[in-house]
Amino acid sequence: GDTSDDKHRRAYAFVPPSLTVMNQNYREIFPDTRGYERSYAGTAEGFDKELFHAMLIPDSYTSYVTVNEVIDLFAGCGYYCDPLYLEDAEIEERIGNGYNDLYVCSVHPSMDTAEALFTELYAIAGSPGDELYYLASQSEVSSKTKYIDQLEDLLLRQKKLLPLTYDSVYVMARNDIKGYWYEPFTDTFNYKYMTGEKH
Repeated sequence: GDTSDDKHRRAYAFVPPSLTVMNQNYREIFPDTRGYERSYAGTAEGFDKELFHAMLIPDSYTSYVTVNEVIDLFAGCGYYCDPLYLEDAEIEERIGNGYNDLYVCSVHPSMDTAEALFTELYAIAGSPGDELYYLASQSEVSSKTKYIDQLEDLLLRQKKLLPLTYDSVYVMARNDIKGYWYEPFTDTFNYKYMTGEKH
């Protein structure tokens, strides 16, 4: 089913539409059309059917439709888990104690680039940095985008991380203000092209 709402849009891969590679839009080169529902089923197969499984979810994550869809996908494979909504501090404590089978986390790259996103993803996955070093060494757009595509595909096949949603950030402004630029990943405004009455 459709998991879109006002804030969340279902993600079929890791790189959101707004991220760039060397000033080029990555999703224009590699469209986000993979359809990786099977990755969720593959993750469920790693669960022990005899145990209770909890999906740890931060209170701030509000895409309940997406959470229910993932739980239903797992149940369709015969593996059952329940959502457990907790404060961030309690989730971190449970993860540190090894008390988790599956948990939802938000990824906020420090820059609006696919390279920055993969730095965050590999830190969460606990993967070695060789891939990131090789990614940084690429000096041409074509080679860098192809390598990012390979990394994205590898993460999806490994099933350590699963993309759920791309979350939107909204900026409120008066109706007469036009042309300003906002980058949600860095929470940065650029007023260079802004028009309208300035106060």
